[in-house]
Amino acid sequence: MLAAISFLTFTGLVAVFTWWRTRREDLRHFEGYFLGGRSLSWIVIAGSLMMTNISTEQIVGLNGSAYSFGMSVMAWEVIAAIGLAIMALFLLPRYLRDGVTTIPEFLEERYSRGVRTMIAIVTVVTTIILILPFVLYTGALSFVSIFGLDRILGVSENMAVMVTVVGLALVGGAYAVAGGLKAVAISDTINGLGLLIGGTLVTVLAFLKLGEGSFSRACRILTEQRPDLLNAIGGEKSAVPFSSLFTALLLISVSYWGLNQFIIQRTFGARSLAEGQKGVLFAGLLKILGVGIVVFPGILAYHLFNGGLPHGDLAYPRLVKDVLPSPLMGFFSAVLFGAIITTFDSALHSLSTVLSVDIYKPLLRRQASDSEVVWAGKIVGIILIAFSVGIVPLISGSSEGVFNLMKRIGGYTAGPTTAITLMAFLHRRNPPWSAYIALPVGMIFYGLFTDVRGGLLCRWNGADVRLHWLHWYALSFFVVFALMLLVRWICPPATETEGVARPPPPGVDLRPWRYARPAALGLLAAVVLVYWFFSPLGVAR
Repeated sequence: MLAAISFLTFTGLVAVFTWWRTRREDLRHFEGYFLGGRSLSWIVIAGSLMMTNISTEQIVGLNGSAYSFGMSVMAWEVIAAIGLAIMALFLLPRYLRDGVTTIPEFLEERYSRGVRTMIAIVTVVTTIILILPFVLYTGALSFVSIFGLDRILGVSENMAVMVTVVGLALVGGAYAVAGGLKAVAISDTINGLGLLIGGTLVTVLAFLKLGEGSFSRACRILTEQRPDLLNAIGGEKSAVPFSSLFTALLLISVSYWGLNQFIIQRTFGARSLAEGQKGVLFAGLLKILGVGIVVFPGILAYHLFNGGLPHGDLAYPRLVKDVLPSPLMGFFSAVLFGAIITTFDSALHSLSTVLSVDIYKPLLRRQASDSEVVWAGKIVGIILIAFSVGIVPLISGSSEGVFNLMKRIGGYTAGPTTAITLMAFLHRRNPPWSAYIALPVGMIFYGLFTDVRGGLLCRWNGADVRLHWLHWYALSFFVVFALMLLVRWICPPATETEGVARPPPPGVDLRPWRYARPAALGLLAAVVLVYWFFSPLGVAR
């Protein structure tokens, strides 16, 4: 009973506070609905960035990978700080100066309307396949595992998961469709505070349980029984090879945190460049600290359960169930619920934005008013909820772990789209054919060497030489980027003018934050320090 009361109380407070803060927003017009009226402060941007990124596919998936493979998977969290630093210093100023609403819109200025449409379609397809269903599935799996919903509902586990998936999709859809970007960002920030408190509590209680109340005893168990699990310097056969940090992981970090509509849309709503930079850099610090919530509990779970779970994705739900006292279960379930909803509604809202701004208005109804575009975005959002729910059964029960599966499949389009977008930053005008060729070539190259050949590079002295899929991701990017440079050299664009960039939006202060560069350097130093700590030079002796 106490758990149910605390769950409903926290969830209700988030909804009421979000409504109160957005009740006077004009959601009938373009900027009010899609960009939060360009009024977001740094703390809202940072909280929304974190909660858009961290959901159960992160909490459950990364902790499950840490349970199975050790601390090398922390690269997905820690290297993100580098991508956020690059976003704050180099990419965000360009976005705000050009006044863009979506990444495909930015690409039209550098290539053509056809390239804008192509990337918009890729964005829609990858979000529907790789983000929405994974968030729903891992969230539903967590709730069923922690609270035994299959027993409560009297149905099979698979049926309980699907019922929970539908419930999560309806609630998350309501936030995104009805409230616009500002409602999404504010609810993200509140839920982020709850996740920080709840996630830290789980880690601390698990640590104390491992040491039977003794901090020093827990440290001895971690460093003496399986010190290899604490080693973040992964070999070539680990989940994340250390060598990939300087190629694929760095590219993925820049692509995800600086070129991904799903993530960066809330930065377009910053009230000023300085506020946006402060929010992005603070999010980088939170990503480093987040290792204690989304990675390290998986190591604790391995020791507490003696590595005996059927698969790693059960580690975090089982850990929560074992260490949290009953009165706190309701609060943590509300926090987990919020993490699921915030990622789902953010992805759904960004998807509606791209479909409305980059497909509906330029291709179907060029004379559409702001209110018509907003209405189209809401209708499309509702339709896409059903698509995402329908994909969930296809991804359940993956043997490689849900997080690795999501990232590996995403490599098909991530390499070429990253190359296309980075080329747009290097040159004001680019030949459209370079982008048209890059996408299929990059996808075929990556698929051929990862899924068709199983990572096989060649045979050397009678032995197979195989590369990790992260290396093939990096190679696909470099192959595509080189091909685009070749096409640009052979068929240069008709003009090398400054392009068709529009003037910056009125009312947005484009003066940078005076401490942006020192803060970015501090993030880089923190990345090095964390890797030193979780290495054979530190605790992994």
